[in-house]
Amino acid sequence: MKKLLALFALVVSFAVPAIAQTNPTVYSATVNYNTNQITVAGKGFEPASTAPTVKVNNEVLTLSTYSDTSFTATLPSDLVTGNNYLLKVINSVSSSTPFDFSLAYGAVGPQGPTGPQGATGPTGPQGPTGATGAQGPTGPTGPQGPSGTSVAYSTVNISNGSQLSLPAGNFIVFANVQITATSSTQTFAQTECFLAPSGQGSFTNSTVITLTEGGNTPTPNTVPLQGVVTLDTANSITVSCGTSGATQNVTGGQIQAIQLDTINTQ
Repeated sequence: MKKLLALFALVVSFAVPAIAQTNPTVYSATVNYNTNQITVAGKGFEPASTAPTVKVNNEVLTLSTYSDTSFTATLPSDLVTGNNYLLKVINSVSSSTPFDFSLAYGAVGPQGPTGPQGATGPTGPQGPTGATGAQGPTGPTGPQGPSGTSVAYSTVNISNGSQLSLPAGNFIVFANVQITATSSTQTFAQTECFLAPSGQGSFTNSTVITLTEGGNTPTPNTVPLQGVVTLDTANSITVSCGTSGATQNVTGGQIQAIQLDTINTQ
């Protein structure tokens, strides 16, 4: 029987282990003067899951929250600003060794001096591309370029079908064609002259020739022609005229062409 009692006592001692004594420790205390509450940070406040006992000047405070590392409690309403009070924290396993803390109760002190400037932070990522700005004003007109060189070609005392041979290039071509006409029935004649590169379009001009009594024009009429041509290869410029209702005769005149390196169209 004694052996059974001894064994039962041994089982009970293993089933209910003792809780090691842990003393409370306060690291900091912060007073919220708007709510008249204090928040304390530290350790060992509830080692046995039991709320600690907190006193200020031996008056027990009401806890609103607590854990093993912090708690919040309501302070007495009669504390005087500018005084120091004894804050005592007692946990459930070390009631004989409370933690005493001197609590300064008062207004916030003056602001301290500005601290040194911190180090420059890293450069942030590049932002998105902004919208395109408005177009700037037109710049000033540049200086006039040098004059291009020109080469002139001509033929004189032309007749109907006369030609002027030209190399490849850009040309201003003009001609003055002198024409007389005769008719036994007409008192006027419609004359039209053409000036054209071989195989290309032509530029024309026409005039009305008035016939004198006797059906002829003793004084030649002049038909002017002018145009711009571009020749990719060497070619010939031909003059040809035609008259309706009369016999016409090209009695003279000339064809001229000026070759330009660049034709200024301004």
